[in-house]
Amino acid sequence: TGEERRAFLYFFSHVPAAAVSRGVGAYHSAEIPYVFGNVATSAAAAEDERLLSVKMMSMWSEFASSGFGDVGAHGVWPRYQNATDELLRFDVGDLQVEARFRSAFCDAWDALLWWWWESHGPPPRR
Repeated sequence: TGEERRAFLYFFSHVPAAAVSRGVGAYHSAEIPYVFGNVATSAAAAEDERLLSVKMMSMWSEFASSGFGDVGAHGVWPRYQNATDELLRFDVGDLQVEARFRSAFCDAWDALLWWWWESHGPPPRR
């Protein structure tokens, strides 16, 4: 359609208190209670976790309404570009934009997948 496609990456690196007590780190989907306000309204959450939740709710709402990474008072959520590999890291305290996040790890997977594709062809369609 000629419409520009945009992607915005993030990495949630905060380890919730409940995860610490179970001996695990940040995990897939740990951000969901923060985005939907379960943490912001929880009396059991630490103040810095409630602030992170409020910040994430605000950013997700602004992002959903505008479709862009300019998220008001919280700064800019950079648009993904291959050249920079930038993403936004969510944790308590200040948000951080990181470039080339885990690039060696991702590049190794890219190389393996390209090798597989060239050796075996595309995967069968279902």
